[in-house]
Amino acid sequence: MNIRAYFKFWKESWKYKTSLAVERYKSVYNIPYETLARKGVKLLIFDVDDTLTAYHDRVEEKTRTLLKELTKSFHVALLSNCTAKRREEIQQMLPDVNVYISQENDKPAPHSFRSIIEHFKAAGENTAMIGDRLIVDLWGALQGGINHRFLIEPYSFYYGGEKAPVFIIFLRALEKKLFLRTKLTSSSP
Repeated sequence: MNIRAYFKFWKESWKYKTSLAVERYKSVYNIPYETLARKGVKLLIFDVDDTLTAYHDRVEEKTRTLLKELTKSFHVALLSNCTAKRREEIQQMLPDVNVYISQENDKPAPHSFRSIIEHFKAAGENTAMIGDRLIVDLWGALQGGINHRFLIEPYSFYYGGEKAPVFIIFLRALEKKLFLRTKLTSSSP
């Protein structure tokens, strides 16, 4: 994680009248991807840990199937602050899924998001970021020029598995308490 960029948010947070999350969903399985396609979204960027999987856990078959299906309509990229070893593990868990795994691990720095947009020759208005952290995932995406930003509840909260370290759980709760202005859109499966 880019600590300098993270603290920049806290220093400048009073400036943000825009909601960091455009919409909120229970999980990646509840997002209306068909609606995004109709709105012209071409690129989906997902955080990994506690978004697509439990914290540092394996990619479940349900998630693999979702990603595979999404690649039929979108470019799909994964952006995580994980180690190179973890990125390699993720790649091995998705051998038959055509997703781009960014080598950046510098969220919330805007260049992490922009590098993916540039890789696909996309535009911010045609890109969506999906993550479980307001500042690291969604503020970084906002700074990177991404218009569609979706906050989801932590994967491990609903589907089990390893939870994030206590300090991340604390920061996530603090960020939501202070900066979340968007109500949960869907509570179905």
